Amino acid sequence: MSEITQPYNEIDDYIATFSEEERQEYVAAETAHDLANMLYHLRQAQGLTQREAAERSGLKQQAISRLEQAASNIQLGTLQRYLSALGYSIEISVIDNRTGNVAGKTSLSLTYLSFAQSVMPRCGAPSGMKEDILGQKAARLRTGR
Repeated sequence: MSEITQPYNEIDDYIATFSEEERQEYVAAETAHDLANMLYHLRQAQGLTQREAAERSGLKQQAISRLEQAASNIQLGTLQRYLSALGYSIEISVIDNRTGNVAGKTSLSLTYLSFAQSVMPRCGAPSGMKEDILGQKAARLRTGR
C-alpha cells in the first residue's frame, strides 16, 4: 500500500506562524480580494466595460476600477448601487462563529440605504460622515431597539 501525501505548501506553513491579529488581517484581505474578483466577473458576465457599468450606476469609472481591485474599503451604499445597476442585490447573513448557524439575515435595498444616508446627518451624525448602515442595524439588534 502506498502512502498518500499532500504536496508541501510553504505559504500554508508561513501563514501558520501568524499571530491571531495577522491571521485576521490576512482573512480580511483575502475576503476583499474575493469580493473584488466576484465584482469583476459579474460585470464581465453582463458584457459591460467599466465605463458602461459606471454610467449605469452613476459612479465614476475609477470607482469601478477600485471596487474590482480591492484597492479601498468599500462603502455598503456604493456596493449596493453598483450591484443594483448590474441587476443584483446584497443579502447579508450574520453567522455564529462557534456553531456556524445563521443568527440573522437581511437583504439591503438601494432605497433603504439612500433613506438612511439622507436622514443620518439630521440625527446628530457629523456633516458629510458616511455611516455604516450594517453597523447601525447590528447595534439596534444588540440593544433590542
